[in-house]
Amino acid sequence: MSASMKAVVRGYGVEVVERPLPGIQRGWALVKVLSALWSGIEDAVFLGILWPRPGVVMGCMGFGVVVELGSGAPGWLAGKRVVVGRLPLPYTVEYAAEWMLTDKVSTLPGILYDGWLAEYVALPSSALTEAPVEDPIVGSMVTPASIAAVASRLMALSDGDYFGVIGAGVTGILTALAALERYGVEVELYTDSPAGMETANALGLQARPMKELKTIPRSFDAVFISTLEPYPAYLAASLTRSDGEVILHPVYSYATPPRLPRCRYRLITRFPGEAGAALLRVLGRGVVEELAMVVKGLEVPTYPRPKPGIIYLPAHP
Repeated sequence: MSASMKAVVRGYGVEVVERPLPGIQRGWALVKVLSALWSGIEDAVFLGILWPRPGVVMGCMGFGVVVELGSGAPGWLAGKRVVVGRLPLPYTVEYAAEWMLTDKVSTLPGILYDGWLAEYVALPSSALTEAPVEDPIVGSMVTPASIAAVASRLMALSDGDYFGVIGAGVTGILTALAALERYGVEVELYTDSPAGMETANALGLQARPMKELKTIPRSFDAVFISTLEPYPAYLAASLTRSDGEVILHPVYSYATPPRLPRCRYRLITRFPGEAGAALLRVLGRGVVEELAMVVKGLEVPTYPRPKPGIIYLPAHP
């Protein structure tokens, strides 16, 4: 194992830098990154919509194998293939008390603490869950698929039959597919992303521009907010019926949610890797290939791009 690694860092800009291997805190684990996903969250960081802690390694979602455990970390994690499957407890993450909007949980990697866009990453063991996947390309999608599985189930269990998903990034599209495949529920998918709209249509979904939110025939019974664009998120919440549910992507443990006093909010904090892996087995590898392009090594992406996500396969020395 080399003493240094490459990582994609958010400082004054976004750049690939050489860094020492991360230290392992008590209760944390060192993970060799097999694949990392650049999704809409990283786009928001790149474009200045979401501001992480300066100097943090980016990458909220990825897939890897545990190579070393810190003291106090559970022994069963050793050698396991893992993904992030829950928001960690706040006391396990430095800076959480200063930066977080809630004292119940901390946030995803790549915001307050270093994330997956590196050759190695140290993560709190309380955030990790085993991922029963061998293929690194599919593994990179387990966390967004797990979030999608939870979001689609919450919508399917809601009272009513009129549901919306705001944002056609990787997680938003997977949520619409999961709702249809698992529960036979059709949702209305809204986006202003050309790549998201094209990909959704290619997968048999009908994505609509955000401006059409203003013309929906009635209030949503439940809506999943999977975008960090403030106005569409607020508008969708305001268009949800007073006893409906506004389901929030885990990133809203850190980002300011579109809060309205009359709505019921549900922040997704647990998203087991088994649920995402099961959903991806049903949907097939072809869906993963439609959702993201694959890049060997680490680099800063260019815009625009043809697909909502990028899967990076770090080149380990």
